Amino acid sequence: MRTITITVAVDVAGALAAATLTDNLYLFDDNRANGSINQGTSVLKTRVKEGDRLLWLPLPFEPEVFASIHAIELDARYCEPQRRTYPGSHVVYWEGVVKQDLEIAPYRVTFALGDPPGLLSSAENPSLIGDGDRPGGAPGRRETAGKAR
Repeated sequence: MRTITITVAVDVAGALAAATLTDNLYLFDDNRANGSINQGTSVLKTRVKEGDRLLWLPLPFEPEVFASIHAIELDARYCEPQRRTYPGSHVVYWEGVVKQDLEIAPYRVTFALGDPPGLLSSAENPSLIGDGDRPGGAPGRRETAGKAR
């Protein structure tokens, strides 16, 4: 079982001013070497396998403004993210385990932002992807000029 950390960075001031997460949400994971793509965008695709443990961590650009992941909506057949708090703190993160191999499972992130907090959800959805999403369906196999290597 691997642990994959997904950092969900949010431009809080931009999101509050525009009343949207569009162009204000940036996701990264630590699984690029295993095939995750679209790092630093709102449509990150995190490559996963059954049994992988996923951690979603919020990263507000403005630490003085309240920002917390309020919800992660994901098809429960594949993963059921749960809200957790680090012991002895108020620091919140989300955790889930991939239940089965999959092709693609988009999810939505909702943030609570500001004081008092308002809720904003991602318009473009990041996804969990499996090896079936790779060209040829096999790890390491890539298409080149229309021909499989």
